[in-house]
Amino acid sequence: MAEDSGVAAKRQDARAARDATGDASRDAAAGGGTPDATLAAESGSCVQTHYTRPVSIAVAGIGTSGTSIAFFDDRYLDPVCSGSRILLIHPTTREAYVALSGVCTHLCCDTTGGEGGPSYVATYPLPDGGVLQDVVHCSCHGALFSALDGSVVSGPGGNPLATGLEVLPTCEGAGFVFVDIPARPA
Repeated sequence: MAEDSGVAAKRQDARAARDATGDASRDAAAGGGTPDATLAAESGSCVQTHYTRPVSIAVAGIGTSGTSIAFFDDRYLDPVCSGSRILLIHPTTREAYVALSGVCTHLCCDTTGGEGGPSYVATYPLPDGGVLQDVVHCSCHGALFSALDGSVVSGPGGNPLATGLEVLPTCEGAGFVFVDIPARPA
């Protein structure tokens, strides 16, 4: 089945905008553009396929809880907005790494157009003086998502969003976090 021309055009526009905004350097830290699973010779107990993205914990700088990295992988297609941005998070409130779609489900912001987009925040201050731990904040319109399961915490202007961020399976082994990219029909 051939890729829809509208989806293909959106992917090409996203790649061009990403390269112009410098997110390509973040891709390099996460292991390059669209890696081959064989980049990681050792994987511990993690199974690698051609839909696995190995991310070096040391190179990406995500060995400490409360850190994250965002990268693009052209094999990934967000189910709501058709974006290819992924957030890999080492939350403060749990041991395991979490991978989420890096595309906001409100208006599909993903940083490629310079409008902002979702990013991980370990401690998010609330107007009433309280704080939220481990959230993803979209700088476009203020949406908040749980960094642990992608669920919607609050929508822009207090309006609930229809869906949260997609969670991608991860496995940690041999100094890498392996992110499983869901295979979707082209």
